[in-house]
Amino acid sequence: MGLSLFQFGAIAGGSAATTISKIENERKGNILASLTKTIDDARAPAGEYRQKHMLVKSKATEQIQKIINTHFNNQPNMTESAKVVAATALYAHHDYDYKNIQKAYTSSLKNSKYLGGSKAFSNQSFLDSQFKNLAKINGGDTTLENLSTLIAQNKVGPAPTNLDSGIIAAGALDQGSSILTNPIDPKSIGEKVKTAFNLPNVVDGTLPAVEFKGESAIDLADVAESVQKYKMNDAQMASWVAKAKESKGMWKATDWDRNYKTFRNAAIEKSKLDYKVITGPNGLPSYKMPGGTENAALREEVERASLRNFVIGAVASNTYTENNFKSYVQSIAANVTGLNLPTLPNNEIDENRLVPGMIYQQGKLRVIFGGFKTKTNVSGLEVPDKNNAIMIPISSYQPSASN
Repeated sequence: MGLSLFQFGAIAGGSAATTISKIENERKGNILASLTKTIDDARAPAGEYRQKHMLVKSKATEQIQKIINTHFNNQPNMTESAKVVAATALYAHHDYDYKNIQKAYTSSLKNSKYLGGSKAFSNQSFLDSQFKNLAKINGGDTTLENLSTLIAQNKVGPAPTNLDSGIIAAGALDQGSSILTNPIDPKSIGEKVKTAFNLPNVVDGTLPAVEFKGESAIDLADVAESVQKYKMNDAQMASWVAKAKESKGMWKATDWDRNYKTFRNAAIEKSKLDYKVITGPNGLPSYKMPGGTENAALREEVERASLRNFVIGAVASNTYTENNFKSYVQSIAANVTGLNLPTLPNNEIDENRLVPGMIYQQGKLRVIFGGFKTKTNVSGLEVPDKNNAIMIPISSYQPSASN
């Protein structure tokens, strides 16, 4: 007697269930194996990324907070978020290194001392030299946490994607079938793994844009230091100024020549530049200085320093308007190499970055900046008038290397 249809179906059903169970276990095993390999492969890169990200973020947070404490705490008109934005912008502007900001601050301080500016150098002076308009910086709802995270994202880059791609690949193993009785959710597992890896949260957006003042083509502190090396001492300068004041209106060209040579001799003697006194084409004593690349820069420093001290003395004695001085300064400036004029973003001269007594070049324009005229303030003291600069035009072109 043959099997009934029911019996046949029962036997067939049992065999099918066994087959399906085997297939299901195999597929589960494949998915789990794929997930396990994905997680193992992602663990090391995720850990390395997290470490790099946290190091950059931690350093940024620490240094930005230090910048706020050092340079922005005494800004009563700025909100805390505006301070965060300004400090972060300053941090980024100086290549994400607090030491560079301190170097810039020291340079500004040295400029203030060396360049004859206000002795009342302050942190505000430094901030004003950096930002185009500090008062207009708006922080909104910005936080240090978000900005330091953005810096880390920008510097380290996005998190490794091998975990996400592996999760997608594992999920594809179950595409087109629903026979798994206990389905595996790779996406859910992937989210739990990410949590376990403790990967940094992603912050959308970019660092706030803040306008800074244009950078000068020269380092004024370095220039100031170089001319300071060759200046006459205070007693010599005071003596020269006193004599110039007594003789105002009576000096001949030979008097200016004698005094300029006094300045130049003093500068040369303080330098390491060898020179010889020779007879010039007009029969008067002149100087022969060695050429070559080793002495060219030093010679230019000495010549600039000599001219600078000469002009500063004339300005201090208020004799720089005498015709004989104006004539003589033209002749000696003809052989002095000028520096590039420091300019603002709109190409106007940045007078706050000019070195008193220094000769400058812009195109065919050559000029000596004599400093600022003075005015009497409310306390009755003589102070520099920043709206009244002393500019002495020089008619000669920039000297060539052979001059």
